[in-house]
Amino acid sequence: MTQGRKLSRETEALLSASNEARLEAIGEDYWITYTLAQQTLLRLSGMVTAPDSGRPANMLLIARTNNGKSSILRRFAEKHTPALDASGGVVTRPVVSVEMPPVPGEERLYTSVLESLGAVFKPRDTVDVKRTQVLRLLQGVGCRVLVVDEVNNALSGTPRQQQQVLNAIKHIGNTLKRPVVLSGIETTAAILRQDPQMQNRFPPHELPLWQEGPDLQRLLMSIEGRLPLREESRLHQKELLTLLLGMSEGMIGELVTVLRRAATMAVVSGDERITPELLSRLDWQSPSQRNARAGAIGMGL
Repeated sequence: MTQGRKLSRETEALLSASNEARLEAIGEDYWITYTLAQQTLLRLSGMVTAPDSGRPANMLLIARTNNGKSSILRRFAEKHTPALDASGGVVTRPVVSVEMPPVPGEERLYTSVLESLGAVFKPRDTVDVKRTQVLRLLQGVGCRVLVVDEVNNALSGTPRQQQQVLNAIKHIGNTLKRPVVLSGIETTAAILRQDPQMQNRFPPHELPLWQEGPDLQRLLMSIEGRLPLREESRLHQKELLTLLLGMSEGMIGELVTVLRRAATMAVVSGDERITPELLSRLDWQSPSQRNARAGAIGMGL
C-alpha cells in the first residue's frame, strides 16, 4: 500500500485512522522543505550570527504571490524565537518581523515595529519620539535581523512617502549595524530603484516559479509523503507533474492548495489516490483564470 512512497511516521500512522482524522490532517499546515528554501534559510540564519557591521549584508527577498516567500520568513522566525535571558530576566528577540502598513509612511512603519515588539507607546507621539523608541527597543531586545515584509505596499504612497520609508529603514540598519531583510512581490524592486544606495545595499534574492525538473519531482514526492492516502499516487511522474504544474502555474502555494483539495476528494470518494481523472473533476481555476474572471466581473461582464 505504501510501496515506493516515503511516508512520514505521522502519516504512516494515519493510514488506518478514520476519514475524519485523515481529512483534518490534510488541512493542517506543515513545513515543506526544498532546496531553494533550505538555501534561503541558511543565508538568513547567517545574518543572525554575523558580526555587527557598518555595512551589513542585507537582502531583498522577491517572489510572486503564493510562491513560498511568507512561509520561508515564518520558518525563519520560528527557528529564532524570543528567549528569556535568565541572568537579567530580559526577553531577547533575535528576529523582529513586521509588515509594511497598507498606507505607507515613516510614522506608520515605526508604529508597526512597536506593535510587533508589544511595546507600550502613545499613538500620537511624534515621528522623532517613535523613532527613538524603536531604536532603543530594538537594541534592548538584542535584535539581530529586522524583517520588513510586504514592502510592495509602499507603492500605494506618494514618492515622498516612499522615500521617507526607505530613509527610515536605512537609518535603522545603520544605527543597529545589523542586517535588514526586505520582502515583497516583484514590484518591490521598483521602490528601491528610487534610491541607488538602497538598491545597492539590498541585493535581490528571488524565488522563481517552479518548472519541470528534478527539483519539482522531489517536491511532489515530499508532499505526497505527507498525504494520508491509502494508495500511491506517484505525483512526480510525468503526466501528473505536468497537470499539476499547469494548474498551479508554478506557484508552490497554489500547488499545495490543489493537492489538498485533490487529496480531500480522494478520501471522500474512496479513490484513495490522486489521478489525472480525479484532478479533472476538481472545481479548480488557475490563478490567471481567477484573475481574468475577477476582471470580467469588475467590468460587469
